[in-house]
Amino acid sequence: MTLTASELAGFLKPPNVHCNADNVVRAGTLLGAPPKLPTFEEGSTDLIPLGRIGSNGNGRIVGVRAADTFFSYIAGRSRYGKTELAVAQFVHVVRSGHGGLFLDPHGDALARIRPYLREPELRSKVVEIDLGPGSPSTLPGWNLFELGGEGDGEERVEAIVDAFSTALEWGERSTRAINLTTQAATALVSIAKVLPDELAPTIFQLPTLLSDERWRAAAMPFLPRASQSFWEHRFPLLAAEAVTPLTNMVDRLRAFPSTTTLLGQSESTYRVRKAMDEGQIVLVCPGSGGALDRLIANLIVFDLLHSARGRAELASGRRKPFWVFLDEVQSFDAGRSGSLVGLLEQSAKFGLRAVLLNQNPERLSPQTLNALTTNRSHLLTTALNSHAAALLTKEWGGELNSTVMARLPRFRFIAQVTHEGDLSRPFALQGIRVEDVHSEPGSGRRAVVPEAAPRTEAAQVIEHLETLDDRIQAHLEGLDPPYPPQPGDGGKGGPPEDPFWLDGGSDGE
Repeated sequence: MTLTASELAGFLKPPNVHCNADNVVRAGTLLGAPPKLPTFEEGSTDLIPLGRIGSNGNGRIVGVRAADTFFSYIAGRSRYGKTELAVAQFVHVVRSGHGGLFLDPHGDALARIRPYLREPELRSKVVEIDLGPGSPSTLPGWNLFELGGEGDGEERVEAIVDAFSTALEWGERSTRAINLTTQAATALVSIAKVLPDELAPTIFQLPTLLSDERWRAAAMPFLPRASQSFWEHRFPLLAAEAVTPLTNMVDRLRAFPSTTTLLGQSESTYRVRKAMDEGQIVLVCPGSGGALDRLIANLIVFDLLHSARGRAELASGRRKPFWVFLDEVQSFDAGRSGSLVGLLEQSAKFGLRAVLLNQNPERLSPQTLNALTTNRSHLLTTALNSHAAALLTKEWGGELNSTVMARLPRFRFIAQVTHEGDLSRPFALQGIRVEDVHSEPGSGRRAVVPEAAPRTEAAQVIEHLETLDDRIQAHLEGLDPPYPPQPGDGGKGGPPEDPFWLDGGSDGE
């Protein structure tokens, strides 16, 4: 038998910079051996697929225990395999009986996921919110202000404020814009409590509230005293342009049939708390990255995170795990400092399991990156630029050479995982695709199975919105107000004006 020098190179002890064979995995000096991870097989419901270890192309696929998995962070260049790995993991967890949400800004990942959800028992759990190019003309209804018996609406208000703050990059100095959004959202939540479900206000009533005095006057008696004080005494002092950052974004949402259909239905058919508690499978494509798409994505994410806290009312054993996969996670990390981090840290105890992906850890805020590296269960990366690679090598105590990390070939990962409660040393593995861990269901004729959330045509929603303002006003004017005017307040209702109130701050637009 004859062996070539290239074939013998793999047996050098240890390989060094002078070994140029292609079949030697280079990941820097002192790379630790992988832990004794269990072999992953289709049907391994207690495992999450991770990758392939061993010789190139012939190694076994290993998994990490679901019980060891709370937060995972996957970084690396585009087209190097991180989204393929996330798709494989998501398909596995939902086919194992768990609920989950996959948010894909581009739509390609959802196209990879759909073929694996064809069985009737899976299809009946699917909620699809697709606003990307070529999206269907019908969409579920998702009303941010319909409470549906879920709490007092405080979580909805916080979610809306966090979403607008992040999408429009309002920092802590943008106090006026943040306060105005908070007050407006609180007012719509308050009147939603006294309106029938078919008249619940939507996000498209925000401009009406801010610009129509008669409509606002009809709503005023149904607001708490503190909220009445703002609208009676503070709101008139604001400059006219103070409302435009909020109303402009809502007007732009109204200009597109897809976003109008999704957000303009008074009665929701998609509710994230129901999705979590019933194990639904939510597929979201908000669009390709414009300002409106970022706003939709942020509304989805912060509605999810704030609603998860509402599960505190459930005993810990009844909080079903809900797996959330967020691509381009830096899109949810641009607003008020620490909001994303704090919510992620709190939500784990309420059953959320999060897998966060982006191309470059440097694009995350220092607070978010610090929280991820501190609390993560698993950390994986493909090739990065030298600056980003240095960040992770520092996290790994200098065990890896950042220059070599920056030159990792496609579909090759460096991973550090939690195994049986202990954090491993970094090790190399080959990326996997969904085809490697699950056989695609057959494509023959199947009975049509409805999705978990019924869909509505755009024309119906537009017709509903055309008269919704007037119907809400008429209904409110016909009710007995819970907060009637008090003697001594000039017939206005609510407390007297606070002379010490100052608006302060700037919008930061």
